[in-house]
Amino acid sequence: MGLAAALEAQARKATVAVDVVTDGAGRYPQEVEAAVYFCVLEALQNVQKYADATRAIVRLSEPQHRDVRSRG
Repeated sequence: MGLAAALEAQARKATVAVDVVTDGAGRYPQEVEAAVYFCVLEALQNVQKYADATRAIVRLSEPQHRDVRSRG
């Protein structure tokens, strides 16, 4: 399972709507994907707890751009 699929699985469990947008992002070394995965999970937890948001967007795109946003 790649990073995008893992994040999509977690997005389905979130208490706010989460869109995972990959914009053609490819695969990375396992340790990089693991670090990004856990950072995004922490960011989504913070959105759910503190942002009073109704939706969050996780965008993985090339090159070297990672972004997590919420709308509250």
